[in-house]
Order: sequence, then structure tokens, then C-alpha cells
Amino acid sequence: MNPRRVLALSTAIIFAVSFLLPAYTTFNGFSCFRMCWGILVKLPPEKWSAWLYYGGFAVSNILFVGFLALAFAGRTFSRGCIVLISILCLHVLSWLVVDSVNYGWGTNIRIGYFVWLLAYILQTYTCMKFRKTSGAAG
Repeated sequence: MNPRRVLALSTAIIFAVSFLLPAYTTFNGFSCFRMCWGILVKLPPEKWSAWLYYGGFAVSNILFVGFLALAFAGRTFSRGCIVLISILCLHVLSWLVVDSVNYGWGTNIRIGYFVWLLAYILQTYTCMKFRKTSGAAG
């Protein structure tokens, strides 16, 4: 197996495992995704900022799967893709800051969140490592 596919497979496994682990208080990663998806599809007008922030996690996970598919397909990543996955990674990282500011360090976040964050960091690395160069096609 080539290094790119090993990296993509490792990222996919880490991402999938993060959904099984406890991520926030008593919720596993999949429960957190379902909650964020529910917020995304409801669009409560009185809580627009929360809709944007939490719904963004659901959108991030869907886009993450798309980036994984591109990594498995052997595609090179454009500058736009690298910027987008970097923003998604920073959005996932922001949850650690937001929760720590609101509730104190280490009170609610569990191991699943950190595994999820690791998957985003690895995907960002993959996109940067296999970026398009000025003469590359694909």
C-alpha cells in the first residue's frame, strides 16, 4: 500500500472510531453529530449564531468524508481545498476553547473529541502533503 492510502485509511479509521467513543459529557461522537444535525435542519431563528456554529459541525463532518474520498482517489488538493479543510479543523479545535471558557478546562470534553480532532489534523496534513503544484494535473 502506498503511503497516501495508508494515511487516508488511518484517518478514516480514526474518524470512525471517534464516533463510537464518549465525546462530550455522556454523549458519544455519533450522538453529538445527531444533535448538531438536528440543530442544522431546524434553523431556529432566535438562535441563529448557535445554528451556524453547531450546524457547522454537521457540515464539517459531511465535507470531511468528501475530503477522505478525494484522498483515497489519489487526487491532489487545490489551495482552496487546503484552506477549507484548515478552516474546518480550526472550527473543530474551537470547541475545546469554547467549552473551556464556558465550563472550565477538562470538565465536559471526553476522549472521543480528541480522537475526532486528531482525524481533522491528519486530514489537514494529508491535504497539505498532497497539494497541487504549479505543474501537477489532477
